[in-house]
Amino acid sequence: WKHWQEGVDKNLIVPEFHGREHLNVNFLENGLREKNPFVIANLKNKSWAALGYFGKIGFTEAYSFNKFTEVEQHREIILDGLKLFKSIFGRNALHFNAPGAREHSSLHPILFSNGIKMIDSDLIKKEHQGDGRFKTLYFPFGEKTKSGLISVFRNCVFEPSLAENRDWVGSCLKEIDIAFKLGKPANITSHRINFVGGIEQKNRDEGLLQLKNLLTSIVKKWPDVQFDVMRNIIK
Repeated sequence: WKHWQEGVDKNLIVPEFHGREHLNVNFLENGLREKNPFVIANLKNKSWAALGYFGKIGFTEAYSFNKFTEVEQHREIILDGLKLFKSIFGRNALHFNAPGAREHSSLHPILFSNGIKMIDSDLIKKEHQGDGRFKTLYFPFGEKTKSGLISVFRNCVFEPSLAENRDWVGSCLKEIDIAFKLGKPANITSHRINFVGGIEQKNRDEGLLQLKNLLTSIVKKWPDVQFDVMRNIIK
């Protein structure tokens, strides 16, 4: 926690709201109720790694559902999560990205009314309406949703741990170039798994080396580039 506070104080990290948990609560409750062997085995091993899917819902998709009535539980979870965020960080969250990116748009008004200004979504989203029915929605970068949220999405990818033989620096630079040519910020997605070495130190060393190469290449190609958090770029 001391390192988190130091990072925030130096403006190296700006925490935002990614939901209360990266887990579908209904998925877990159903698994426990039915004594699902995979759920029980995972609990015994203090892991979620082998949970997989419950029907068509991945266990990490916090706001996925089968029946639309489940969305009411999602509202309660979001409200509780936002209160927890404020109690921990001392401020309201401004940006929201749903775990698994499957939140229903009916949740957007409650996000907006509780301080969220920006939402991370897909450009083209197949939104589940319940009972296997879907609706296609569009969320153009920088435009406001009907609820007043500014829509953004991650248009550049840097995930070196996913495939060792891929040129992640080169591919990310190409995506940054496309974003800049379209007059958009380059919003890079990169997960913690790329930079940790608790299990395999080589993973951390390689990830940090590639990150250094990426940042160096960005500055070399675009000398006047500005590094910032998305909420300071789109207002």
